[in-house]
Amino acid sequence: LIRKIDTGVGDGANPNGLATPILVDYNDDKIADRAYAGDLQGNMWAFDLSHATDVTQWAIDYQSSGTPAPLFTAMDEDGNTQAITSKPEVTNHPSGGVMVFFGTGKYFDSGDGAAVRKNAFYGIWDDFNATNPTPVSGGRNSLLQQTITHETFTDSSGNSWLSDDVTDTVNPFTWDLRVTTEHTISWGTHRGWFIDLKSPLAVRGWEGERVVSTPLLRDGRVIFSTMIPTLDPCEYGGTSWLMELSSVDGSRLSVSPFDLNGDGAFNDSDYVTIVVSDPDGNPMEVKVPTSGKKSKVGIIKTPAVIKTKQKEFKFTSGSSGDIEQTLESLSYRDGRQSWRQLR
Repeated sequence: LIRKIDTGVGDGANPNGLATPILVDYNDDKIADRAYAGDLQGNMWAFDLSHATDVTQWAIDYQSSGTPAPLFTAMDEDGNTQAITSKPEVTNHPSGGVMVFFGTGKYFDSGDGAAVRKNAFYGIWDDFNATNPTPVSGGRNSLLQQTITHETFTDSSGNSWLSDDVTDTVNPFTWDLRVTTEHTISWGTHRGWFIDLKSPLAVRGWEGERVVSTPLLRDGRVIFSTMIPTLDPCEYGGTSWLMELSSVDGSRLSVSPFDLNGDGAFNDSDYVTIVVSDPDGNPMEVKVPTSGKKSKVGIIKTPAVIKTKQKEFKFTSGSSGDIEQTLESLSYRDGRQSWRQLR
């Protein structure tokens, strides 16, 4: 044991636990400078490990009146904390500091499978090298919100539709799909972004969807898998969504991340048609990239990745025992090549 750092959160009545941390070498000297880890009470902690020769100075980076303070506390729209049980991912922020990416939810206690809690995925900016660095105050009100706007459903005749619960358009693909918003972040106002894991369809809504595996950062995208356990205690498994968003602001990508029609190309033939309002408030159809596709092999976790020059293959093993392959584009850049992943 080199150093034990107590967050001071949790007791016998409200037990706590820390998820797997990620170490960050911010100055490229091959020595970890910081660590980030979430806990069961929704806190994302930042640990200062920059004193390489004096581990007694390793500590939680933020304090409030002498008490350790988290970088951010994840709460749902009702003010309930959201458990963090998976390892986060980290990348540089263009204005200094880092972005910390993580999802919320847990799946190990008895009753977790049937629990329909409200979870989300977050990208939080830790500007620790600012003149006066501070943790994120104001909760989700300090963040840009993205939303799942459209999702596939199948009618009683077996027809597949993409819907925002008001208007329906034909889904021409064999995959169940999602479309999300593309709001632009303002770093003078926001300390990051989030997206609630809520279906836009009223018949589904909050389904207990959660994130219990580590996200990936690839070419300006944050990639994560969610899980929705079956609510039947006599059944096993469930399903998952593979989500791909801009790592900068959580918006949907400007190009299709998925080869949905299987032709080996990534273009508007892989887009879906949705109905939006024009500047005068009239409905109009537009073709847009998707942001998520539903697993066909049950519950999946972080995909394994094989990369070629122009394409990327993601392999996910599911709770059904089968393996699913996803062919994806590497063409998404949008001027963000300078973002680099930190290990």
